[in-house]
Amino acid sequence: MGIASADANDTKLWHMRLGHMSEKGMTILSKRGCLGSAGTSKLDFCDYCIFGKQKMVSFSKAKVPSLGGKRYMLTFVDDFSCKVWVYFLRQKNETLSMFKKFKALVENQTGRKIKKLRTDNGLEFDEFYVVNGIARHKILVGKPQQNRVAE
Repeated sequence: MGIASADANDTKLWHMRLGHMSEKGMTILSKRGCLGSAGTSKLDFCDYCIFGKQKMVSFSKAKVPSLGGKRYMLTFVDDFSCKVWVYFLRQKNETLSMFKKFKALVENQTGRKIKKLRTDNGLEFDEFYVVNGIARHKILVGKPQQNRVAE
């Protein structure tokens, strides 16, 4: 029970306003005078608190193919224009051949060469980079903020 007797509706209202705070926490705030002069009473059962504590159902780890049978998505983002190219792949090993197609498309349309590519630490095209004079900027694993626009 708080300092002064309080209506159960007022207590529930403060409970919801404070993000479903516990009865003990609300009693402490009431003693400090943070909840006005009303104080707190015994907190009634709160359905939302129970729902919030329930375990979320996890998603399946299996990759479900698209209608076209593709399981992976490969994106290329131009940092300057923020233009995005999206390619869908059946398997990860199609990445290099798709990058070659992308490289040919972009270089033919713009008349400019790809000079730098920011990637994760995959080693898929290391030899291809060297042969084509493309500098590689690697990002740290688990640091998506380094990947700027792509993330």
